[in-house]
Amino acid sequence: MNKTFKAMKAMIAMVAVVFGMMAFTGTASAAGGVVTGVKQVDATSNSVTLSWDAVLGTDVRYTVEMSTDGITYNEVRVDYGTSTSSCTAVKITASLSPGCKYYVKVCAYTDFYSSANKQLIAESVPIVVETLAETDSSRVDGVVQTDATEHSITLAWNPVAGATSYTVEVGVNSDYMQVAVVQAPLTTATITNLQASYKANFYVTANLSTSSGITQSTYRSWSVAMRTAPAKVQKAGMTNFYDSINVAYYGCTSVNNCDGYQLQIQDSKGKVLYTNTSSSASFRISPFWKGKFVRARMRAYINIGTERKYGAWSAFSYSASSKKVTVKRTANKKKITVNWKKISGADGYKVSIATSQNGKYNKVKSLGKKASKCTITKCGKKKLNKRMTYYIKVQYLIKVGGKKVSSQVAGMGSI
Repeated sequence: MNKTFKAMKAMIAMVAVVFGMMAFTGTASAAGGVVTGVKQVDATSNSVTLSWDAVLGTDVRYTVEMSTDGITYNEVRVDYGTSTSSCTAVKITASLSPGCKYYVKVCAYTDFYSSANKQLIAESVPIVVETLAETDSSRVDGVVQTDATEHSITLAWNPVAGATSYTVEVGVNSDYMQVAVVQAPLTTATITNLQASYKANFYVTANLSTSSGITQSTYRSWSVAMRTAPAKVQKAGMTNFYDSINVAYYGCTSVNNCDGYQLQIQDSKGKVLYTNTSSSASFRISPFWKGKFVRARMRAYINIGTERKYGAWSAFSYSASSKKVTVKRTANKKKITVNWKKISGADGYKVSIATSQNGKYNKVKSLGKKASKCTITKCGKKKLNKRMTYYIKVQYLIKVGGKKVSSQVAGMGSI
């Protein structure tokens, strides 16, 4: 029995100790609760904003304490709200410096207005908060276009201290549309899937972020107009030819948003005879090449800095001018003989006749590249009338893709 009694006493004593430990632990938890959910939700270059979970209780008030070293804390914000939920987020602006880290903790009190009875009921674990780097209120600068293709625009800008990324926007109907986000330290972006001859205003904004992911943006840069390379010239060729002074004019259909045009003229074998640029779509060629088949093409360009970005070449147009075309008529005026100097590169000749210079021309015949003369006895289906003046046209032919193409210039004569 004695042994049994002693064992029971030992067990009771052990239970008492455990109970006492549980009671002590429970009391400590109630007296020193924890403010949870403390986090940074916003920042500027001289402020941070915190939020936390409400502590349940009657007439709970909060203070925020801050430290630069994590050891010595000073009270920087006091809540004078009237309910528990009235202050679970505050903005701290007490002498904070740009781009700096601080330690903060939130303390919850009851009986706040009575210094004698004021009780700390909960305290958060310190967290690190961070202000943003100093923002450049003068905007991102140095924005320029650096390159272009028919379907893309490349731009660049000066770096902003503390920027973690940059947002590129394009102006659309008095609004802004984001087209790219570039991670620092890159300060260039290429915008793709654009149309040829596209033009728009572009803007760049710097984004400054803390290590906790809080982001603030600078002002947009000033707008900069940028363009893709020009669209393909759809039609180009000789617009006028003055045989008497041997002067030709070339031109093309206009292209939107370009700075000028380039004309290139080659011989029939592709050797470049002439290349030049102009701010207008008209070119004067003097002297024109006699006795030689030439082909011409044009393209538009834009200027980016000191460089030119060209659009696609137009299709070739073909022209030729004989050194000499003579027209003779027999004494009885029943026949007309046309003679011409051969054209280098020509694959044939076509002779036509009309009763007025600007009237309808009737084809007489097509001849091979070795031909240099043609005899005419009819105009259409009718025999030549000795009282009528006839106009003769000799067109020069060249094979392009297996098909014969007529020169834009023709040898002319009348008799």
